[in-house]
Amino acid sequence: MKQTNDILLEKILSKTATSVEKDEFHTWINASDGNKQQFEKTKIVWEKLNNIYINTVFDKVAAKEKILEKIKNPEKTIKLALQSVLIKNLN
Repeated sequence: MKQTNDILLEKILSKTATSVEKDEFHTWINASDGNKQQFEKTKIVWEKLNNIYINTVFDKVAAKEKILEKIKNPEKTIKLALQSVLIKNLN
């Protein structure tokens, strides 16, 4: 196999594989039951991670408000940072 399995599987699962890579994948997957099992396990993980990514929504407004709050109250931000450093140094 010209590419490592991980790169090829990622391209297959992300639907970015070229026709040559697809042919290479079919040759590889049909070569052994172990290859088929590896692909199925990788596919399950890929789909679960993809679902997590899709279901994660980044709230731009909340993030902006949080940044603006830190800018408006630098003393609070500095105080929290210093507390964090002090606690870390005590441990």
